[in-house]
Amino acid sequence: MNIKRARLVVAAIVVATVVISGSNAMCGEGPGSIGLGFQSSFPAYGLSGVIRANDRIAVQGILGFFGDLNSYYGRVLYRFSDRQADWGYTNLYGYGMAGLFSYPWFDNEGSPTRESTAGFGAGLGWEAQLKSTPVAFNLEIGLGVVDFKEADYKFSAIMLGAGIHYYFGGAR
Repeated sequence: MNIKRARLVVAAIVVATVVISGSNAMCGEGPGSIGLGFQSSFPAYGLSGVIRANDRIAVQGILGFFGDLNSYYGRVLYRFSDRQADWGYTNLYGYGMAGLFSYPWFDNEGSPTRESTAGFGAGLGWEAQLKSTPVAFNLEIGLGVVDFKEADYKFSAIMLGAGIHYYFGGAR
């Protein structure tokens, strides 16, 4: 799968989720709310969009074109719990991800080349939002696996991540 095709797949997932979410997609309250921001799961990081399909399920697309390792992937997030505190809201969630990862390297002749391959992962996250703001922060830990065969580089590691998203109309 090439990079153009991966971008089309991520865009199709986002468009399909908006259509499925219905007319309340821009209201920002509960299911259908849209968040835009930045997501990092070392070593992949980039721009992120989140759409809450319902109270438990959210779909996230990440375009990670910063740095040497480019990544274009989608994630499904499942909220285990929502908690309300005096200062705001928190939730614990699990996620699964799959996408296309692209890595630059030099071949045996010293020529620069780039290999693209599929990768996947899973993990747990914690999200928090102050009551007075539509901005939510998250911290994550997970496992990611990407195997670059031509570059002879197999990436399989515990990933630490963080993100920040602005939810249109508020995250709640």
